[in-house]
Amino acid sequence: MGDTTEKIHECSLCERKFKTTSNLKRHALVHSNLWAFSCTICPKSYKRNKALKLHMAQHTNHRPVTCSHCPKTFIWKAQLRVHMRGHTQEGLKHCPQCPKKFKTTGEFNQHLITHTRKSRFICVFHNCQYAAASQSLLNAHLLTHTKEKHHTCTECHKSFSKGSNLRRHFRIHENVEKFECGFCDYSAVEKAYLDKHMRCHTTEEPFGCKTCGKGFSNPSMLSCHEKIHQEKKEFECGVCAKKFRKKSALTAHERIHSGMKPFICEFCEAAFTQTSNLNSHRLIHLNEKGWKCEKCGVSFTRKSNLNQHQQKTKRCLNAQTQSSTP
Repeated sequence: MGDTTEKIHECSLCERKFKTTSNLKRHALVHSNLWAFSCTICPKSYKRNKALKLHMAQHTNHRPVTCSHCPKTFIWKAQLRVHMRGHTQEGLKHCPQCPKKFKTTGEFNQHLITHTRKSRFICVFHNCQYAAASQSLLNAHLLTHTKEKHHTCTECHKSFSKGSNLRRHFRIHENVEKFECGFCDYSAVEKAYLDKHMRCHTTEEPFGCKTCGKGFSNPSMLSCHEKIHQEKKEFECGVCAKKFRKKSALTAHERIHSGMKPFICEFCEAAFTQTSNLNSHRLIHLNEKGWKCEKCGVSFTRKSNLNQHQQKTKRCLNAQTQSSTP
């Protein structure tokens, strides 16, 4: 049978009724703008203790729950369970109108709006089909177009588009343990970030595509690649009619027509249309050769050069033969 307890405790301000005095007291905080659970480090306060613990982890960097498949860490086991769906593909919610899959009901419902377009919160940018369930979600999406960065660090004045990114960055300035790279000056406040960075110096590609087997150094690159097998090319260039799967790819392509090269090398002022091209170019100045041939030991600054080298198998085989000859 259901709970038959009467709601006899009434709020004197809004006349809402509750079953227990504790629920009434918790509700009264809505009118007072004071929450019962306050942070001891900053002025923030929260309605529930669980929300406070989630916030405190941003100060203490205490994330005891670790994923067994990748370096990611979490505060709660529930967060890990949701994250694991991305690895196991179990419990994912499948969109009935496209091949996309989602870990949570919230993400799934938000995605369905992009098909129905039954929303007051629709992106106004050309060729963008995004529709949001709320104004806050739309505002966050618009930043991907405008590139505005309203959240500025008070210590080094670096700016970020999201408050969460600023909070993550600010831990660099706090007196917390840092994980340092053995190859360069990079350091991170979380080991997961160092592990991700280390793959820039190694050829490790632990994230493989289940469709074609191609490997990637991080899951975001894999996720981007998997769209090749799933999605249609929805974004069309207005000049040459070439189509792309992502809006960012179209934006990068349009710079070919406009001649715009916004990414400039700080060493020689060479300009590029994409950050990836700039990063590859920087390696020439830094003389970093992080891509090494396992057969003959020759190193390269770019992975594309290593791939070209490995295709010339005779060179590697000759090197092996010479090294084994007494």
